[in-house]
Amino acid sequence: MFIQNIHIVEDDSFFAELIILKLKQHYPDVKLQHFLSGEDLLAQDHGADLLILDYDLNDATGEAKMTGLELRKALQARGDQTATIFLTGMQDISDAVFMMENHASDFIVKNRSSLDNLITTIKDLEDIVELDKEKRTITSTSNDHKTGWKLVAAALIVLLVIFAIFSS
Repeated sequence: MFIQNIHIVEDDSFFAELIILKLKQHYPDVKLQHFLSGEDLLAQDHGADLLILDYDLNDATGEAKMTGLELRKALQARGDQTATIFLTGMQDISDAVFMMENHASDFIVKNRSSLDNLITTIKDLEDIVELDKEKRTITSTSNDHKTGWKLVAAALIVLLVIFAIFSS
């Protein structure tokens, strides 16, 4: 499993605890860390394998802070390409499309099945990573075979040239 460290950025502490409980059921060995704001995450060198972000992030007084999308963009500006799942109450399709275009791995609307959908999405991400590793292995093996055949062809050409020289 490639996921060893998950960071959750969620301003609702109760919902964050629900996420953590669900993740612990399926991934008991994964390190989970909760941040109340994007600013809190940015203040650290987070080093997560997966980010779960809320879109609307407010402080304790209810004042709007950096959105999850702004956080994702700030991380991208740093060169951070961590897999990101938006788990949000927003239901606007155009927002979902925009988030997916900005390198979100998935967009899950908060509802009764959202935590189950989150687990499914994480498992899908793991499958994608495993398939990508297999593809790289196959490509590498294929390239090794191509190199071998190129060497055989070069050796045959050299033999033909030598044969032509000595035959004349």
